[in-house]
Amino acid sequence: MKKTILTIFVFIFIASLVKANTECFSENITESFILQDNYHSEKTCFEIVSNDVTFDCNGYTISGPGALVARSDNEKRIGVPPYAGIRAKSGTTNIIIKNCKIKDFNTGIESGSEDSEIKENLITKNKYGVVFSSESKNTEMKYNIISDNVEVGIDIKGTSERELEITDNTVEKNKIGIKQYYCVNPQNRYTTKNIIEYNLIKQNEEGVYLGCLKDETFKHNVFKTNEIAIKAAGLKDYTIKDNQIFGNSQGTGIKVYSSDGLKITENTMKDISTGMVVYSQDQTLTNSEISHNIISGGFGINAYSENNEIFLNSFETRRGMNIKGDNNIIINNSIVKYDQVAGYTILVEGDNNIVEDNCLWKDAVAEGEGNTIYTDCIAVGGLTRIDSYIQNEGAPLTAYLRMKVQVDYFGRWKDYKIISGGAPIIIDGIYSIKDRFNIINPELRKIAKPGRYRLHIILTDSHGNILKDSNGNNLEATQEFSISTHQVAEQGDISFFGSIWDAIRNLFN
Repeated sequence: MKKTILTIFVFIFIASLVKANTECFSENITESFILQDNYHSEKTCFEIVSNDVTFDCNGYTISGPGALVARSDNEKRIGVPPYAGIRAKSGTTNIIIKNCKIKDFNTGIESGSEDSEIKENLITKNKYGVVFSSESKNTEMKYNIISDNVEVGIDIKGTSERELEITDNTVEKNKIGIKQYYCVNPQNRYTTKNIIEYNLIKQNEEGVYLGCLKDETFKHNVFKTNEIAIKAAGLKDYTIKDNQIFGNSQGTGIKVYSSDGLKITENTMKDISTGMVVYSQDQTLTNSEISHNIISGGFGINAYSENNEIFLNSFETRRGMNIKGDNNIIINNSIVKYDQVAGYTILVEGDNNIVEDNCLWKDAVAEGEGNTIYTDCIAVGGLTRIDSYIQNEGAPLTAYLRMKVQVDYFGRWKDYKIISGGAPIIIDGIYSIKDRFNIINPELRKIAKPGRYRLHIILTDSHGNILKDSNGNNLEATQEFSISTHQVAEQGDISFFGSIWDAIRNLFN
């Protein structure tokens, strides 16, 4: 008898520790609400139908019937009916959804509201994490973790001006991290005024997928170990700028299809299999600019396109660029050797491309017709972003960049003879890196003694006469500097720090 009583007591005690989730079934929320329990639903759990509602999950979980995660291409992806953990009804305003854990629905959060916030939520293991319907506008989404969703982490639908702000989120382990691709007609491009910045996007098959957008900028995001960090198609006058892409040793940094007027600039891609693939069917990727990017890893740029400019990029890659299109301009890039693996720096397979003034560790190769290739190393080794570049080029020249140096000789400036004769010398050009400007002058050879010096950069005619601007002022820039120990200016570039770069650029305004 005692044994029987003890068994019943233990059973009752254990059962008291197991608490079932509260069931919900399309609960209409008309006022602010704070969860006090976990909830489960076989359909949509909560639907916000009124304005001015704060829905605070208070750290509790809302779970659904399950989103099957069969992701093999050979298996049929089985989703669940279009139920959501939380749905903010279209037309509602001033909705805040926060502190929720939502899993196992077709859609974790579906937002059709305006002037709203989605913040500090964990949205995981749904088919779609967060979906913004075409009616959703002026909504902030920040400080969320969007993880392990079968299809898309954050899906932005619609084509109108939305002004969504998606910032400071972690988007990881989804098939597509963030998708803003709504191409009803691929010929139509849309301006949405959405801001997608400062997100950590990692371990997705595709980090971001952009399409049919125009006149916008995608910037300031960090990507880690995605198979493709940024994928885009059908863009018009669109900018991809200042994103950091790391750890894609088997993947691609930026992959772009048929677009026009695209600008890819100031991005950093490290430890990456391929930095960029700029591709189009039937040569429709045109009039684009790829500049000021840093790429290290296996392959720099694969360009299957025409009429594009690729300039002032820095590479530490086994192979630099493969240009398979026509009429591209590739100038002022630095491509240095990543390791001893045999490769090429620039391989040109199209026609009528111009390849000039690149710093290469191995000669460029041309296999097409009408290509112009001229190599003049202008960049320092290593991964360094070149900001601006001015060069004496073209024939016949009507103006020349020249340089003259003076030394402080007992309180007065005296011409310093950096070459015999002491006259201002023609220099090949000037480029800047951050606050340092560099003079390209392969013939300069002189030992400089300690002291104060003054550098003049002047713009002259072919006879050495200084040209003047419309107000009669000399076109010249001056910078003073000091040398504390003996310096040798050997063949190659010389560098100076300071504000003279702005003055030099003003010569050409």
